[in-house]
Amino acid sequence: MQRLLHLASARRAMLPLLLAVALLISLAAARVAEAQFLPAVLYGGSLKAGQKVEALVDGAVCASTTASPKGEWVMQVSPDSPCKPKPGAAISFKVDGAAATSNPAATWESGGIPKGSVQTGYTLTVGGGSSGASGGSSSESGDSGSNPTLFIVVGVVLLAVVGGAGWFVYQRRSTN
Repeated sequence: MQRLLHLASARRAMLPLLLAVALLISLAAARVAEAQFLPAVLYGGSLKAGQKVEALVDGAVCASTTASPKGEWVMQVSPDSPCKPKPGAAISFKVDGAAATSNPAATWESGGIPKGSVQTGYTLTVGGGSSGASGGSSSESGDSGSNPTLFIVVGVVLLAVVGGAGWFVYQRRSTN
């Protein structure tokens, strides 16, 4: 009988620890789901058929495409693109290897689409003449400012405190 009471006390002492672990796991899963990023969509028109369009961030090529027979083009820049875009990063363009400016200016945002005219995209200008409409991206998603490392550290400390309290209660009851 004494042994059964001891086991019941041990189980009750472990309950806070198990609840803390379950809470930490569910919060971590929610944070991972929140941290997912979508590609930005870049598009435009009015280029010459077959012209090559490149999107760059900090000089690194993110994506490239070729204008259709109608002069239209579209590309996606995902967060894991070779250029490693971050929210708010400026996107520059090249048309057939020549630097082009976009109107309005393009920035990378998760799930971003062109600001200004969603219907036509952005206008690319090469050297002083218009080369056509281009893609840009943007959305008002922004960064929540939270730090996942800090979240994990606080969770581990909370887990240690609850676990330590449970162990203390267990030890105290087992000696009585």
